[in-house]
Amino acid sequence: MQRYAVNSQAQAGETGEVFEYTLKTPVSIARQRSAMLPILASAIDGRRVSIYNRADGSEHPMRGVEIKNTTGLQLMPGPISVFDGTAYAGDAQIGHVTAGDKRLLAYAVDLDVQALTREEQQTTVRSIKIVQGLIHQTSRQVHRIGYGFTNKDTKRPRQILVEQPRMQGWDLVQPAKPVEETRDLLRFEVSLAPGESGTLDVVHERTDLQTFAVTSYDMGMLLAYAKQGKVSKTVVDAITKAAEMQAAINDTQRRIETLDQERRSIDQDQARIRQNMSSVSRDTDLYRRYTAKLNEQENRLEAIREERQQEESNLLRRQQELEAYLRGLNVE
Repeated sequence: MQRYAVNSQAQAGETGEVFEYTLKTPVSIARQRSAMLPILASAIDGRRVSIYNRADGSEHPMRGVEIKNTTGLQLMPGPISVFDGTAYAGDAQIGHVTAGDKRLLAYAVDLDVQALTREEQQTTVRSIKIVQGLIHQTSRQVHRIGYGFTNKDTKRPRQILVEQPRMQGWDLVQPAKPVEETRDLLRFEVSLAPGESGTLDVVHERTDLQTFAVTSYDMGMLLAYAKQGKVSKTVVDAITKAAEMQAAINDTQRRIETLDQERRSIDQDQARIRQNMSSVSRDTDLYRRYTAKLNEQENRLEAIREERQQEESNLLRRQQELEAYLRGLNVE
């Protein structure tokens, strides 16, 4: 491109934190006219790349150029026209580039390269133990993104830069390290010969610790983990005992609710009987039957009150026993 550039008409310099270009010779501009003056004409290091970021939603990467500012001067932001040889290739936009800094310029879609991606995530339980009455479950999560590229160009190779957002809290395990990192992105490189296909797997891992109440853990899942050797028999026995104690508490609560439902039903029936008695003569058999029914219901209400008090006492005792069992329970 240097062969097609006009000669520079300016020199550059730094003034404090401000960068300025100073024209070598004065330029006269007529009234109500304008002029475009070249201020820099210099070779610059760069290489041809294809840039793929699946967040773009395209099945093709972008044609691009990775440039390094080797001019020793500041490059100001603005539009760029890209020529491949003498042919116009596309437009790009560049920000401010300091001396020695690198930038990626994407200027057109690379239709000769086909890209496919797949994403999967797996969670594996590593261990289960009880710490101070809580279940501590350690799990390993594996997040994998697979990239596949096909270079349909039979004349030119491709250097594909794959951009992927950083995953905070995750460790990169494959590849061992990216070719480049930014604040928000990781970049990996895939080299393809003309007409060649290639793949890239980017794998992240992290270890999570989750806590559960002992009495809420799924027993079927726990036994399955035990068969896989991920939880000890002592942990299974401790959780089983806690589950049995919780089941006894649940049974007591159901009995109390059943007694309350029966009491409410009797109260409703007594209200109906008393309403009917108000319109019946006291010396009739019906009135006497109503009276006997009320006496019978009152006896049952008294029995319900006694039974409920006993069940409430049982509930409190069983809850205290469970709390005492769980308090400070540590099993591995």
